[in-house]
Amino acid sequence: MDSTASKRDKHTRSPSVHDSVARADGEVLVTSHPLPEVERFAPEQWAALAREVAYSAQRLAVRLEMSPRSLQRLFKSKFHETPQKWLDRCRLQEAWRLLHASKTVKEVAYELGFSRQSHFCRKFKQQFGCTPSSIVDNGARELRRYLRGD
Repeated sequence: MDSTASKRDKHTRSPSVHDSVARADGEVLVTSHPLPEVERFAPEQWAALAREVAYSAQRLAVRLEMSPRSLQRLFKSKFHETPQKWLDRCRLQEAWRLLHASKTVKEVAYELGFSRQSHFCRKFKQQFGCTPSSIVDNGARELRRYLRGD
């Protein structure tokens, strides 16, 4: 590619991440690939990414090939909160879903990576205004009623 085309492409290409590759003869080649179109991700894609990176903002930045600061700017414009606050909220929404799927509080806390069950319970109550065990208890009661035919 001639230098004029290279200069023109530099201004018209989408943002990219650059990778340096050293050849055997010592020459360093710089290649690039486009960043994912994260602005166009559907909510399900974001939720899947959150699970994939174990609800870690730092891992999410690495996974999306973005700097932590770029990720913060993206989340401020898209979700109006920090990446970690959004991930924490997603994690607790997943906990709600798992509790309704008849998992125990201990299983959910462990599965979602909480180091202590008490920390999980405290965060859950802050988010939803009820304890995780109340969700489990209500689900068990509803199941008993269903099985009895009430």
